Amino acid sequence: MERAGAQDRPGSGDCPGRRKARARGRRRRLAPEVRVLLKSFRTMLHQIRVRPRLATSAAVLAAALLFLPGSLSGPTRALVAWDAGTGLYLVLAWAMMLRASVDSEKMRWRSRLQDDGAAVVLGLSVAAAVASLAAIVLELVGVKNYSARAQTLHLALAGLTILCSWCFVHTAFALHYAHEFYADRGHEGRPCLEFPGGRPPDYLDFMYFSFVIGTTSQTADVSISSRSLRRLALLHGVIAFFFNTTLLAVTINIAAGLI
Repeated sequence: MERAGAQDRPGSGDCPGRRKARARGRRRRLAPEVRVLLKSFRTMLHQIRVRPRLATSAAVLAAALLFLPGSLSGPTRALVAWDAGTGLYLVLAWAMMLRASVDSEKMRWRSRLQDDGAAVVLGLSVAAAVASLAAIVLELVGVKNYSARAQTLHLALAGLTILCSWCFVHTAFALHYAHEFYADRGHEGRPCLEFPGGRPPDYLDFMYFSFVIGTTSQTADVSISSRSLRRLALLHGVIAFFFNTTLLAVTINIAAGLI
């Protein structure tokens, strides 16, 4: 009877070794999921750390979408949020570039930190183009039937979105060109971009290069000695051409409808 009672007591048949083995088994079962979560969390923190400007702007965009008044239409809310995010990105980027030193080592370090990556730049460029077209189509279609005050507000929002998107595209490309220039990839002893004057370029030089492509689809007086950068500049020029041409065509059509 005593043996039976002893066996019935909870945990009396468990030895410390078995309990430890079961605990190890539970840890093994949970470990893969925990590792995946930790890896995802570390990746997210790394992306925020290496792209603080982009992450901050995205957070402002998301907050604007959440907290804008519900009385606004969906397209208007989206465009106001987009303008808030891209506007902050431009302010932060231009402030950093105007304060940056021309020292080569500092520029090399800063360009690696500030670059948003080719894939990110291209993806956001397409998003900027789509946002601008949406601004014109969704905000200005039917604007002729609005009151004078409503027409002014819709036209102002569309114009601001186009301006922010256009500047955002070429600023992001300028930062990426700076990263490529200072990336030390050894283009047979020559820099991938050759600026006239022989002095180390600063961020405004890269802005000049990027905005010239954005306005004229050509590289002016800057030579490109890197094959990969020539391809990127080609894609930049194509995006700029279709962006500018489409905006001009749609704007003329809608402006004609207002007359």
